[in-house]
Amino acid sequence: MKKRSLLAIVLVWSFAATAVVSAQAGDGNAVLARGQSEYQNAKYSDALHDFRDIILNPQYASIHGDAYFWISLSYIALGQLEDAQKNLEYFLLNYPDNANVPEAYYQKGRLLFLQGEYDNAIQVLYTFIKSYATNPYVANGYYWIGESLYQLGHFDEAKKVFAHVVTTYPTSFKVEAAQYRISLIDLMTREQELLKLLKWSHEEAINAQEDYQRREQAYEQAIMAYQREIAALKGPQSVATGASSAANSQSVSALQAEVAQLQSKIQDLTANSQPSAGGASSSQQISRQTLLALKAKALDLEQFYLDWLASHEGSK
Repeated sequence: MKKRSLLAIVLVWSFAATAVVSAQAGDGNAVLARGQSEYQNAKYSDALHDFRDIILNPQYASIHGDAYFWISLSYIALGQLEDAQKNLEYFLLNYPDNANVPEAYYQKGRLLFLQGEYDNAIQVLYTFIKSYATNPYVANGYYWIGESLYQLGHFDEAKKVFAHVVTTYPTSFKVEAAQYRISLIDLMTREQELLKLLKWSHEEAINAQEDYQRREQAYEQAIMAYQREIAALKGPQSVATGASSAANSQSVSALQAEVAQLQSKIQDLTANSQPSAGGASSSQQISRQTLLALKAKALDLEQFYLDWLASHEGSK
């Protein structure tokens, strides 16, 4: 009878202890659920308080791992990235069998991105995708890889990753963000091409203007040289008589008049063909071409005049 009574007492205490532990665990899960609800409602400070209470209570040891995981998420949401990193690393090191480990690796990659460690974020996220290919956060992992590449200036590679998110995971809530990034990259590419074209056009315009100015200066110098030669040839000379002299005089006068007329036109066109501050208009371009043609004709007449004077002076 005594042995039976003792066994009955032991069983009662065992059931009682189990009931107490179950009740305590149940209370811990209630606190955890409340913290998760507060987190979902953006009450991150309140959620953090509940998750800390779980860690501080040794009776909730069975859910300490979950609490550390949610603490790290709460710190990320609050922007306290260093505290988030410490708690996340502690969770991954001490609770490798916890059901939240796959998402924790994804969150680690996202956290590295938020900290500006883009290369490390890419490595961690690719490892997460390779290790947990069926995880619901894989699409998000690709998206943050694309964001990391975008921040590093690798726009072509980033566009490919964003396109992969759009085509492979069309139901992901990251699709819209990925499409937006693709449109930004396309716009940036078009702007860069336009800037290159404008730079090339500007350089071409400057080169054309400089070439025009060089040619104009050369013409002016040549005309001045011809005028000096004409003046020298028209120095002291004998007076010609007869019909031949009269004809020569008329020819000279005609040539001089034509040259003077051309020079007058050149002056008018020069005044109208000066490039404005905003660049040369189409009418100014035509004026410049006409001016160069007139100057060339004037030079030909000047040369003919010089040759004619030289030949006739030599015959006197």
